[in-house]
Amino acid sequence: MPFFAYPAAVCAAAAIAVRLVVGHSGLERNPLLLNLTLDSKYYVEWAREIAGGDWTSAHGIVAGSPFILNPLYAYVIAPIAGLAADPVRPILLFQAFLAAATTALAAVAARRFFGLTAAWTAGLAVAFSTALVQLDTHVAVSGLAAFLTAGAVFASAPPRVGAPAGGHGAVAAGLWLGIGALARPITPIALPFFAWNLWKSATSRRFAGVAVLVAVFASCALPSLFRNWAVAGDPIVYTSASGLNLHIGNNPESRKFRTMVSPWTQFEPKEMHRDAWRYVVFKSGGDPTPSEVSSYFTRMAIDEFIRSPGASVVFYAQKARWFFAPVEVPSTASLANDLRFTPLLRLAFVPTWLLAAAGLVGAILHRRRRDVICGPGALVFAHIVVLTLVFPISHYRSPAIAALAVLAGGAVAAAVDAWRSGARRTMWWIAAAVAATALAGACPPQPDRCKHADAMLLAFDSRERGRYDEAVAYVYEAMGEFRAISPESPEFVPGLRFLGELEGRRGNYPAALVALGRVLTRQPDDWPARLLRSKVAQDAGDYGLAQSDARWVVEHFPELPQGRKRLEELQQRRR
Repeated sequence: MPFFAYPAAVCAAAAIAVRLVVGHSGLERNPLLLNLTLDSKYYVEWAREIAGGDWTSAHGIVAGSPFILNPLYAYVIAPIAGLAADPVRPILLFQAFLAAATTALAAVAARRFFGLTAAWTAGLAVAFSTALVQLDTHVAVSGLAAFLTAGAVFASAPPRVGAPAGGHGAVAAGLWLGIGALARPITPIALPFFAWNLWKSATSRRFAGVAVLVAVFASCALPSLFRNWAVAGDPIVYTSASGLNLHIGNNPESRKFRTMVSPWTQFEPKEMHRDAWRYVVFKSGGDPTPSEVSSYFTRMAIDEFIRSPGASVVFYAQKARWFFAPVEVPSTASLANDLRFTPLLRLAFVPTWLLAAAGLVGAILHRRRRDVICGPGALVFAHIVVLTLVFPISHYRSPAIAALAVLAGGAVAAAVDAWRSGARRTMWWIAAAVAATALAGACPPQPDRCKHADAMLLAFDSRERGRYDEAVAYVYEAMGEFRAISPESPEFVPGLRFLGELEGRRGNYPAALVALGRVLTRQPDDWPARLLRSKVAQDAGDYGLAQSDARWVVEHFPELPQGRKRLEELQQRRR
């Protein structure tokens, strides 16, 4: 057969090649890849503990709590993290081959839905996706989630003519959707669409087919539910992060700065959930369980909607439109930072926003096909819904790329067929619809590009390397970027707090005390900043301020042991 009859194999090979080239270049130049921070650091430590025998995560970094990050990725990379002293390179190699499988599944599914042209479109789009290539060169769950999305799309595609229906049907769809929810709990929204398609397409035993689909899906969630219940005593199905994420994506600060932010929590995974627990304790007292903390923040998001319904509705509408925006909103990893250090990343030339525009047009063109709408269309819809409720940051949006690529393949195939049949006007209408959708997604306002967050990521990395002067420079860069987007409130509190820590480490105590004083002027209840100032004041020889801050924490947060421990340390030092 001719070369062009093999889009899945060719595109899969291209996917591996571009990730290996970009990944190698990044490891040589990009300081953010080998020195893990935030989610990446958490996942590797967690995976090592699993590989060491803590299969239920009853100890260590999870410490017997409910999962705070989706568990599947940690268990998948556990064998690598357990065997490799430096697991980053083998994890990135694994993710390159996983991306090849994602590419092949998308290409095969697109071919079965729409033909050979669609297969090449989908395969190349996934292989050279800017967001997927970028995130695949980090220790990140996005590639695994994209693979499972591609598998669900494949399961919804028509079986090959004259061949067994293996890989399709109720069991296959239930497995792909159910396991996918353990990597990113978005697929439950697509489940009713898959069930509807199964019901309508079955000629007999409809109830049985739908029951099998739902049962298989539910069985995938049971291990996570039973683990959280048995180990943590909290019947949480996936993670305890849902309510907190809802709040972080929907509050006055997030609307103001057009990104995920909260004045009450830091962004590092463990600290974020500790801060959330502390905030609920401060507001309501007691010792809330993680599910109660999640419910509290869910109520906060609902109350915010009730207080400001107009602003909230507008913001939700903007977030739905931003699913089609050109900005790759950073979180654990930043596209802008990676391009700064890895110019070869530009080899990944397929932007998500253009793929999303073509995918939407493809869904509209094939809207009468139930398998298209209830397969890849439902998976894209599920991502749009969840990202509208939370926020369309890059590593949340990127798993939808496989489904978007298949739908985009349907649009390209329809345009090519129109051209070949002489219906040139139809082809131009398709092109115009894609362009109009892309332009609508690119209109202002856009989500914040978070240049200050990019600089903070570099500051965290420099701190981990012990390069405190470099870290301080990046913090000042972050503070300058924040002032540029918010001249009316130029105090970047996370930057000031981190600056206080860094100046304390450098021994520049007066500067540290000034920075922490500015934090407490803005946020008097920021007890971690008070304890940090107490420690810096002690190092500077100001025991009066050190004791005053420690006593403040004891008086205002008596349920927390940190304040009493700080006072005991001061008393021992004075002796």
